[in-house]
Amino acid sequence: MFYRKLTIIFTCCFLAACDGIEQSAEVDAIEQTEVTAPQETVVHINECPVYESRHWHAWIDRYSSTEGTNRLNITGQIDLPTSGYTVNWKTGIQDRAMPPSQRFILELIPPDGMAMQMISPTNVSFKTETPLLEFREVLIYCGDKLLATMPYVTPTE
Repeated sequence: MFYRKLTIIFTCCFLAACDGIEQSAEVDAIEQTEVTAPQETVVHINECPVYESRHWHAWIDRYSSTEGTNRLNITGQIDLPTSGYTVNWKTGIQDRAMPPSQRFILELIPPDGMAMQMISPTNVSFKTETPLLEFREVLIYCGDKLLATMPYVTPTE
């Protein structure tokens, strides 16, 4: 009978010790997890906070006749849900038609912290060098949303 009690006590101690080992392994795994700083909030590719857009205009400047380079200029106005958005332009794909059509993508980063919720008209503009003298059309996208199509973009004199 004594040996039976002794066996039960050793078994309970052994099981209790094993349970503690598993928990300490879990604690070590949690302690080794890296904590990263919050990332800058970027509007997802399919989302577009623009309510409305208007007054889009695109033209080409011939600013360097010696080098043969031109400058494509784009301006417009967009309505955003609050002021303080950061606007980044990305050059999208250009098709192979001649003259080609060119796509541009607006990336909008919301302001940090609190901001007053009011529809805020925001002027946007973009300039980039181009070797071309004309585009069949210039398309402006925000996420999946087509904001503007400007056909037959040519140099202005």
